[in-house]
Amino acid sequence: MPDRVMVVDDDPALLALETAILEAQGYEVTAAEGGVAAIELLRAGQDYDVVVSDLDMPVRSGMDVLEAVRELAPDTVAIICTSHGRVEVAVQALKAGAFDFIQKPFAFDHFLSVVERGLEHRRLRDQTNIYRAAQVVFSTTDPDKLPQIVVDTACRVLQADYAAIFAKTKDGYSPAQSSGTVKPGQAMMNALCGLCSDVERMEDALRLPGDAKVGSPHGMARVLRAGADVHGVLWVLRSAEKRGFAPRDVDNSLVMAAQGSLAIANAKLVNDLKGRIVAMEKARRRIYTSSRIEGIGRMAIDVAQQLQNPVQYMRSNLREVEGYFRQHASGGSMMEDEVTIESAEKRLADAFTGLSRVDQAVSDLSSIAQNRENQKFELGQAVTLAVRLARLRFEPQIDIPVDAVVHGAPGQMAQAIVALLTNADQAMTRQTAPVIRVTVALEGKDAVLTVEDNGEGIPAALMGVVSTPFFSTRGRDGMGLDTAREVIEYHGGKIELQSKLGEGTRVIARIPAEAVEDEFAFDE
Repeated sequence: MPDRVMVVDDDPALLALETAILEAQGYEVTAAEGGVAAIELLRAGQDYDVVVSDLDMPVRSGMDVLEAVRELAPDTVAIICTSHGRVEVAVQALKAGAFDFIQKPFAFDHFLSVVERGLEHRRLRDQTNIYRAAQVVFSTTDPDKLPQIVVDTACRVLQADYAAIFAKTKDGYSPAQSSGTVKPGQAMMNALCGLCSDVERMEDALRLPGDAKVGSPHGMARVLRAGADVHGVLWVLRSAEKRGFAPRDVDNSLVMAAQGSLAIANAKLVNDLKGRIVAMEKARRRIYTSSRIEGIGRMAIDVAQQLQNPVQYMRSNLREVEGYFRQHASGGSMMEDEVTIESAEKRLADAFTGLSRVDQAVSDLSSIAQNRENQKFELGQAVTLAVRLARLRFEPQIDIPVDAVVHGAPGQMAQAIVALLTNADQAMTRQTAPVIRVTVALEGKDAVLTVEDNGEGIPAALMGVVSTPFFSTRGRDGMGLDTAREVIEYHGGKIELQSKLGEGTRVIARIPAEAVEDEFAFDE
């Protein structure tokens, strides 16, 4: 729509000249002969982008017009025209809120230039208000807070005395959030609620003219729609003593409704996404816990198998010792092969050695199965425990020149290292001279744990996905590297993967640590 300008002057000839100049530029011009006529137009709710008023007029001066603009149409830009020698009064008008002033007699070009700058100022201010409103509306994704922000912002941008969102329900509409200095009565609220269904079917805004005699306010409503979803209806009310909602207000309400609808839809999507992320994280934790339990189960089977040899070894040794005692109890006539005291003592010592191995295996399994947290332990101890528990085909090389103390859960750390060792061991299928190396070093305030192999390596195309849950190239559960990463991150660290196809893989874990001062054991 064209920019609307009101010119005010008590001189009909000058008023006609100003009108002609502006209309020639395509502006929609309203001529008001004197301050009284201008103020009446403003009180009638007429909307103007710029008001150009003479300063010296009888009855109601330009200062009176300026005051009416500030009160009735605060978004309208006011420009004062003053005769030569009245500059000091024009300066007072600027201090009172006028945008600029024009001295009479004026050149046409200068007159047009000032009006055009006033219009540009109005457009820029509208755009700034809409931009700031968007910033406020999109500043939160909390679906509980957002509707209140929308109505607060609508009140401010549309200069309304009251704004409310009527939420759509399965039974119709009901008032939800509201904002403003004056709240309508119950009868008015019922009327607004009853009109919401009509607003939903409209493409444009619904405008209701106010009536000061009966106290009914000016009203405007727009549907809050995002795509096919209707979130509600936004109502804004303005006192009947003020101007009604003009076409520019209608345009701004369209922007406000679009912003509010999009923000509410985004907030719902974000909230839904957060819920899904939380559910996925819980599922991931369950998978991690299940993988951990399964890992412990596999280790228990491995330990049980490892116990078979020392148990059988102890059984055979103890039977020979038992034979020695039976031989002596029977006077040496019951055994065909004589058992000497030296042989019995050796067998008994071997049995104790086997018992120590059993005790160590049971202790290792107990250490890794316990979920103790928030304790200090030496990273090298976790490596030693992991090497004992991991069922590897190839013996790893251990290099711990300087140990480090970390804070967390030693059993979980050992499981993470077992996972890394198992991955390295599995990568050696085609390697004729397999090497697995585990090192622990202290760099600054970080312990650096490195597990490397000279196995198959990882193709570059797979580097981005090998650490994701379930990924596997060998038909395993695919949780090894992801489990290790989870444990390392739990301990405040980060894990880095380096690999080259055909040359091997190196996993580097950096964990906050401190130098070893005292001995820390798992069973402290």
